[in-house]
Amino acid sequence: MTPATLFSFSAVLFRALFCSLFALTLSSCGGDHSTASNIQPKFAANVQHAAAISPADYTNIVQRVYVAYFGRPADSGGLPYFNTLFANANAPTNVVELVNFYNGNQAMRDIINTFGNSPESNQQYSGGTEAFVTAIYRNLFNRDPDASGKAFWVQKIDGGIMTRAAAAITIMAGASTVDAAIVTSKTQVAINFTNALDTPTKISGYGDMAAAATARAMLQNVSNTTDIDAFQSTVTSTIATLASKVNTYSIVAKIIAARCVGCHATHPTLGGYTSPPAGVKLETSQQILYVFVERCA
Repeated sequence: MTPATLFSFSAVLFRALFCSLFALTLSSCGGDHSTASNIQPKFAANVQHAAAISPADYTNIVQRVYVAYFGRPADSGGLPYFNTLFANANAPTNVVELVNFYNGNQAMRDIINTFGNSPESNQQYSGGTEAFVTAIYRNLFNRDPDASGKAFWVQKIDGGIMTRAAAAITIMAGASTVDAAIVTSKTQVAINFTNALDTPTKISGYGDMAAAATARAMLQNVSNTTDIDAFQSTVTSTIATLASKVNTYSIVAKIIAARCVGCHATHPTLGGYTSPPAGVKLETSQQILYVFVERCA
């Protein structure tokens, strides 16, 4: 399941090339243009990283990608899906190495471009290049870019050295000090949010664009000084609000259809039937209550 599936967004749209030249210039600029020299670029073929043990080991990096491109936590279906794709690609679990890995691995480019070219990401990061870079900074770091940093990224994008699809994850990789701490905090809150989607109602509540916008607004309140444990109450209340909008009747109807209708159609238990009915029709909550409680329980 992709983000496109859950939120009715499209799947992979384009393949984007990320030039080797950018890997050589990455060390000079990042989310914090003046302090990003800690990034040491490598060509992807030479990147060394320990193989992850299982798809679950990619939870942190996948959540970072969700935060970078969508500004929100992963949904409960999208997280394991992309964890598996990252594992199958033998991707690094470090965001800086991931950017370099993207440079030389077509499978990784396809995965990241799924995010970068998606309608949801395009909606977040629309407009001209300067507006595009500013929106990424606001989404990731809760601030506007400094003039030199914005100029650097605009030049890379407009000069064809970096695609828009690669921009968010690359700017995230260049973050340092306060910006990096903000991303780390947002990532942990995102992990906690997805972990708390532990019932069908909660999962369904986080299932459309309005819910995505609510979760995005929640993450905008996370900073480098946020107490993650204390913030869990906000996560819980946000999910409860989303879940309260779910039509639970439709969920129960699907359960009844899967577990009861087939049996009742073959072995009628309702009085008055002399032959199996075509099926049990459930259109109201009263019908569900009767069939489920009186006949299926």
